[in-house]
Amino acid sequence: MKVHEVRFELRRINFTYDTGEGLAVSDVNLTLQPGQIAAVLGPNGSGKTTMLKLANGRLKPEAGEIRYEGRPLQSYSRREIGQRLGFVPQQEKISFDYTVQEYVSMGRTPWLKPLDVPGREDMEITTEAIHEVGMDRYLNQKVTKLSGGQLQLVLLARALAQQTGVLLLDEASSQLDLGNKRLFLDILHRLAGQGKSILLTSHEPDFAIAAATKVILMKRGKVLVAGPMDKVLTKDNLETIYETPIELVEIGGRKVVLWT
Repeated sequence: MKVHEVRFELRRINFTYDTGEGLAVSDVNLTLQPGQIAAVLGPNGSGKTTMLKLANGRLKPEAGEIRYEGRPLQSYSRREIGQRLGFVPQQEKISFDYTVQEYVSMGRTPWLKPLDVPGREDMEITTEAIHEVGMDRYLNQKVTKLSGGQLQLVLLARALAQQTGVLLLDEASSQLDLGNKRLFLDILHRLAGQGKSILLTSHEPDFAIAAATKVILMKRGKVLVAGPMDKVLTKDNLETIYETPIELVEIGGRKVVLWT
């Protein structure tokens, strides 16, 4: 693979929390190309969330390197990272009664100078992001009054307003109903079509199958196997990482996981 074809890369990343429980992630390698959606699957405690926190600079690896378009991530300022990497958490504790519009507009912060407030163009981008996730009628609703699923859509809208080349999502669809999961998938596929690189974690193999073309299977902090979805997501591999019997069947041309 040529260097210019890789937008985002993790090279032999190691990280340990201060708990004495050993490596949280060990020797993790990952590449993301423009327009690619990659899904990370694994059981609880496998290192998925830690890997995303390392990827967006919230944690610093003990060994290895993270690169964006050929440059070490540490060579970028926090503002520059915010212009390049968007992060959608599974949930977020919000202490103030921001409106949906106010909260989503915070995605524009990396593009503003210190002490600046969002201008007309920033608010237009904010409004469009809210529209994309179908939350128009909640524009002036307090985010503290939203359901878990609604808040996940607002968190996605904030990342869309950020207008980054890479989008990182940590279990970001876990509380969505079926209709909004469909909307969520459509948004991800549209963003990939625009050339954005997307890395998501999930506990749901079926969602990962619908969303991504590349999959990374993790267990106990290590990547067991990574590659094209149709090659890597097999019955044997899933049973290895989840340690439970499953069946893979095909419905409508797509693999579906059944727990046996």
